[in-house]
Amino acid sequence: MPIIRNVVVHINNEQPIIVDLMAEPTPSDVALVCRNVRSLAGKKPIFVNAPDSTFVIPLAHVHVVELPQASLEAFAAESAAQAAQATEAAGAARTEAARTEAARTEAAGVESEYSGFPLARRAWPTGDGEDPWVAAAKTPTGDGPEGGPANPDGLDDDLMRRIREA
Repeated sequence: MPIIRNVVVHINNEQPIIVDLMAEPTPSDVALVCRNVRSLAGKKPIFVNAPDSTFVIPLAHVHVVELPQASLEAFAAESAAQAAQATEAAGAARTEAARTEAARTEAAGVESEYSGFPLARRAWPTGDGEDPWVAAAKTPTGDGPEGGPANPDGLDDDLMRRIREA
């Protein structure tokens, strides 16, 4: 996560402090979320117990926030580098997913007409990877009532007939 370093925060009726902001402040913010709070001399302020804490400073207590140009440029460069890494990682994940899908299709040996649908990748209880309803529908006559597919879930046949009629 990129951080804006060395931001000077002027708190009402206090000496200015230097902080590292977690994100650039926006007009809708009500507080500054920051880390590494220190005085202008680089020492720990008296109100800080643990310097490695995350601090939330209400903007009602802040008079001015100084964002040095060098800090903003470093933040932009760090954000761009992180975005490039994320894009590269997403591309690698898509490539790996495509390889996995190709291997799965090759292992199945047959390209199903339903292979593009998300439920086609579901492992069905029959173990062969194909939906028993789809398999029964492909045969001229199924094992179920009225020549339809068999009821793989063990549901009431009368209920299934009413569902099909609806």
